[in-house]
Amino acid sequence: MRIQPREQLLNIWRSIVETSMQDGKWTWGGRLQPNSISDAERLLTIMYPAADVPIFKLDLPDQIAADAPSPSFGP
Repeated sequence: MRIQPREQLLNIWRSIVETSMQDGKWTWGGRLQPNSISDAERLLTIMYPAADVPIFKLDLPDQIAADAPSPSFGP
């Protein structure tokens, strides 16, 4: 069985959201108290996997992957 990179990324993001939500609201901070280190770790957990997979090309925002839908601008 082959897992697609986009599916893996979405699964990571879903897990982060599930663990970050409390009473229907996003909750920043660590397990015991809010702190900037935990906030930075959470942001890295969101952004790093997308930056690490070459097909997402976050470092080249003007390029579009061949399998990505083309954006439509204007009427």
